[in-house]
Amino acid sequence: MKHLLLNALQPLGLLLLSAGIALAQPTVTALMPARNGMVTRNGSVSVTFSNVLDASSTAALRVFSAQQGGKKAGQAVVVGNQLTFTPTKSFLPGENLWVTLTTAARDQNNITLAQPQVWQLSGAVTSSPGTFSRTATIALPGIADLLATGDLDGDGDLDIVSANTTGVLSVQSNDGTGTFAARADMVMTYTPRALNLGDVDGDGDLDVVVTGSSTQLSYCTVFTNDGQATFTAQATLGVGLASTTVGLADLDGDSDLDLVLSEENYRAVTMYPNNGTGTFGTGSAVKSLATFGTSVIAGDIDNDGDLDLLAFNTSTNQVNIRLNT
Repeated sequence: MKHLLLNALQPLGLLLLSAGIALAQPTVTALMPARNGMVTRNGSVSVTFSNVLDASSTAALRVFSAQQGGKKAGQAVVVGNQLTFTPTKSFLPGENLWVTLTTAARDQNNITLAQPQVWQLSGAVTSSPGTFSRTATIALPGIADLLATGDLDGDGDLDIVSANTTGVLSVQSNDGTGTFAARADMVMTYTPRALNLGDVDGDGDLDVVVTGSSTQLSYCTVFTNDGQATFTAQATLGVGLASTTVGLADLDGDSDLDLVLSEENYRAVTMYPNNGTGTFGTGSAVKSLATFGTSVIAGDIDNDGDLDLLAFNTSTNQVNIRLNT
């Protein structure tokens, strides 16, 4: 009966449009979980709208993980005015998640969402005593000063990627019990200063992005993943001097991860938009810093549905907040 009523009302909406009468644009009325909330291991991500959605809106909802699979595989479904994404693999405890809702969301009168929205979630964790014991020590080459964990080979556990001061990037796969395989090393032509993991090419696995310097030049390299933790260096970007932080976040709401760097010697925070395939466009200064900046992070500071930036200045001990418009 409900579907019959909706089908009967749809021609009325088209008639109103043809008569020049504006129909209400769909808006987001609820998020589940809420912004900055926790999603259970077997949970889903849902968005409720003011209007009944068109079935094509399933393409509008994307979930990215910083630790498992990059752009998460799963199924999105539309039921009435609700759009829900359920991942193929369960969420990990403590997993950091970015959710993007694009303007591909539209109602049954073909009216689209006015602005994209981006928000953060984390995987729920179980209660524990918080006591730790030493179980193993892993040898790394040279002086390793950069470390990240993520499911690089898609087998459901967290692997290790590290970089050292001599320009060696190392990957070690986890067997699922906390025992790690021998290192796979890649040699870079510069000294790394920051690294991050993210699915920059949108193929469902975690890539590695490294920034660093050699003599008076600075670089940023994307190492794309084949899904089995084998990495290939792509084109290296020439970036501002002494980039000390590499951030990955969907800053423009187009469902891919953009690159943001804190460039110490240029005293600037610079954003490089992702072209959708893991290649990046020309950088644009987001914030010029009066003093040296060493760190930048993204988050929805003003709760308006997009990601803002916070940059730290070492000379003044200040945090500069840049709101996304």
